[in-house]
Amino acid sequence: MNHTNVVDVKAWIDARPVSRFQWNVLLLCFIIIMLDGYDAAVMGFVAPALIEDWGISRAEMGPILGAAMFGVAIGALVAGPLSDRYGRKRILLWSVALFALFSLAGAVAQSPSQLALMRFLTGLGLGAVMPNCVTLVAEYMPERRKGVMITLMYSGFNVGSGLGGFIAAGCYRITAGTWRWFLAACCARGAPLYDRDVARVGDEHGGAPTTGRADCQGA
Repeated sequence: MNHTNVVDVKAWIDARPVSRFQWNVLLLCFIIIMLDGYDAAVMGFVAPALIEDWGISRAEMGPILGAAMFGVAIGALVAGPLSDRYGRKRILLWSVALFALFSLAGAVAQSPSQLALMRFLTGLGLGAVMPNCVTLVAEYMPERRKGVMITLMYSGFNVGSGLGGFIAAGCYRITAGTWRWFLAACCARGAPLYDRDVARVGDEHGGAPTTGRADCQGA
């Protein structure tokens, strides 16, 4: 008669110290949230140069500035149901690809309406990664460390927002010809994340992380 060994994955994780793999999961989510923070702040830094470049009014900047936040809100709302249906890894991969692609598309936009649309689509991806990152960190971390790990992950948002200011200050003045590079910066980091880092996270579907012990050990 065959006997199936049932492993309580959460209890197994709680009984062990935080592994290298788990730290890598935290670092991955920290970087993604950092990009979210950078993207939330970057338009404020490039707005004067964009107004000068396109000769538009400050009022016309309103839809461009608000489009990404609107997209973030919608992306966060739909991410949960989509992740439950298709799996968090898949939705995280799609979301990273989405914000990387449309960050680059926004950098080459030729009109305010085009840029507003690209910013909205970028926001969809950025909004969808937030709940998935929270869930990944919560699932892969032991109960005793979960709170501090999620707090560390969320600190990436402020790091990213501040980083944009330091980059802008280092460039002394964002000109009409250089503001596009600031928008493309999210793509520069988002594309490698999609190709390498996110793909290493175990595939899961609504429950605990995979029961494979090698993933959790990561030694």
